[in-house]
Amino acid sequence: VFLSGNDYSGNKLKNYTYRSNDGGTTWNQVAGGLQDREVRSFLLLPNGGFLAATDKGVYSSVDSGSTWVQSRLEGFYVYSLQLNAGGQIFAGTDSGIYRSVDAGENWNQVGLAEKSIGWIAMNRSNGHLFVTVWGGGVYRSTDNGVNWLMVSAGLPTISARGIAVDKNGNVFFGTYGTGIYYSTDGGDSWKQLNEGLTSLYAYLIAISPNGYMFAGSLAGLFRREGLVTGVAAGRGLDESRFVLGQNYPNPFNPTTRIQYSVPSTQHVSLKIYDILGRDLASLVDEIKQPGTHTVRWNASGFSSGVSSKGAVPAGRQGYASGVYFYRLVAGAFTETKKLVLLR
Repeated sequence: VFLSGNDYSGNKLKNYTYRSNDGGTTWNQVAGGLQDREVRSFLLLPNGGFLAATDKGVYSSVDSGSTWVQSRLEGFYVYSLQLNAGGQIFAGTDSGIYRSVDAGENWNQVGLAEKSIGWIAMNRSNGHLFVTVWGGGVYRSTDNGVNWLMVSAGLPTISARGIAVDKNGNVFFGTYGTGIYYSTDGGDSWKQLNEGLTSLYAYLIAISPNGYMFAGSLAGLFRREGLVTGVAAGRGLDESRFVLGQNYPNPFNPTTRIQYSVPSTQHVSLKIYDILGRDLASLVDEIKQPGTHTVRWNASGFSSGVSSKGAVPAGRQGYASGVYFYRLVAGAFTETKKLVLLR
C-alpha cells in the first residue's frame, strides 16, 4: 500500500511518500526519486513493478517503491493510471488519454486530447472505461479508449472528481460541491448518493475488495457499504446449475422475495440469519424439483416459509433495521447472501 502527500509550504514543493507492507498498520517513508514531484496515483504492474503518476510524467520503480526513476510522458501532468485485463495501461493527463501496450515504455494518445483528465476507472466485467474531466463531467469508452461519449450531460453543472466501478458494474463519482452520483446502467442514468455525508466536496472515491465504498471529502474520510441492488422483478435464473439470486427489493420493508434454482431434485434448506449467526427463520426445508423457485420473507416477524424462530423481542413489531443474511443449502451446494431491512 502506498500513501502520498504533498507539502506546498515555503517556496518549494516537497513530496512525502510512504509504504506499508502490513495492510496499513505501519508505514515507512520511501520517497527516493519523488521528493520534488507532485504524486497523484500509483499502479501495480503484473511483473511486480510500480508506476507513479506525477506532475512531470510517469515514474517507475522495480524495488517495491524504494527508489523511483522518470519513465515516460515527461512533458505531461499525469493524474491517474489504470490497467486493463490485457495488460494495457491508460494514463489520464492534462492533454487527454494515453495508452501503453508495453508496460509503460511507449505511449500513444487515444482520445479526449482537448481535455484535462482527472481519474480513470474500469468495469472489469466488460472493459468499459470511465474518466472524469477537470471542470467537466464523466466520459465513457466501450472500445478500449478509441471513442468517448459524455455520459453526464443530463446532470446539473458539475465538476467531477474521483470515480470508481464496483464488482457489479455500478459506477460512482464524486464532485466539487454536489456530492456523489452513482449509475447502475453503465452511465446512462445517474442518481445522487449523499446520505451520511457532511460535506458535498467529495474528491476521492475508492471501493475495497469486500465491497465497502470510501469517499474522501473536505470533512474527512467516509465509509459505507457498497450499493445494494436487487434482481429485477421477473428476471429468470440459470436452471442448469445451482443459483441463489439476490433478494428483491433490497433494501426492503417489510417483505422481500428470494429466488433460487436447482438443476436436479434436491432437499433444499433456506434460512435467515442475523449478523451474529443466529437462525431467525426457516423459509424452505423440503424436497424441491428442478427449476426456479421463489419464496418471500416477511420481516414483520412471521415468515411466509416454514417457521419463524421467535427472534422478535416482545413488544416490537418485527425485526429491527439492519443487515441480515440468507443461506441456501442444496445437496453439496451452499451459498450465503446479504439483505438489508430499512424501516
